[in-house]
Amino acid sequence: MTAQNAFAETSTGRAVASATAIARRFGLDPSEAVVFGGHSNTMVHLAPLPLVVRVATGTGLVRSGPAWLAREVEVARYLAAVGAPAVRPSTLLDPGPHMHDGIAVSFWELVAIRPELISQEAAGQSLRRCHEALEGYEGELPALGVIDETLRLLDYPRVAASLGNEDRLLLDRVAARWIGAREFLDGVRLRPVHGDAHLQNLWCTEAGPIWGDWGRVRRPARVGFGLPRVGLDRPWRRERGGGATASLWR
Repeated sequence: MTAQNAFAETSTGRAVASATAIARRFGLDPSEAVVFGGHSNTMVHLAPLPLVVRVATGTGLVRSGPAWLAREVEVARYLAAVGAPAVRPSTLLDPGPHMHDGIAVSFWELVAIRPELISQEAAGQSLRRCHEALEGYEGELPALGVIDETLRLLDYPRVAASLGNEDRLLLDRVAARWIGAREFLDGVRLRPVHGDAHLQNLWCTEAGPIWGDWGRVRRPARVGFGLPRVGLDRPWRRERGGGATASLWR
């Protein structure tokens, strides 16, 4: 087993243990923990409960503490209250975030994902509905949070080692330019956007497309942030995961 595989296996094991321990703390008794995602976050379905746990494994390396996750839950709860097409925090228990073994965990509703393709028009319209709904959100949102996150990621040894000198210098210059925009943006109220609108964060459900992963929701520094990233010649469909279980969360 390679060091990378061993790291992934350890992270998954801790994710499952944390998800199960916190659920039991609230009196729930899942019989099985089904892992169906392990990229930035590890997703765990606590069967047979209609409950999905989002465990901050990878993101926990660059987003310190549970504050960002608390903001994500708060934003998703607001979007649910106004009927926007977005994932919903669980109502079976306090959705969190909760900390266990140094890992931040949040709980979400389970929803069946349909295999139908999502058209570009439907994807764009659903995202627009979310953005319009966020106009009424009064909570604090970062303007340049993604830049701060990138800088922390660049300081992570495994990432820094994978970059060439030219790439690192380019990223440092771009980050410095955006950080310099803070003074200009001070006091300016910008329109909130998703912040990470791509194929892996969109699901087709019986009620239509829904958007997930609101961990990077922010007020962007320029026009263009928050627009969906998808090929212009094809509709959207989740390809990863192989099967319905890989997409069962809301």
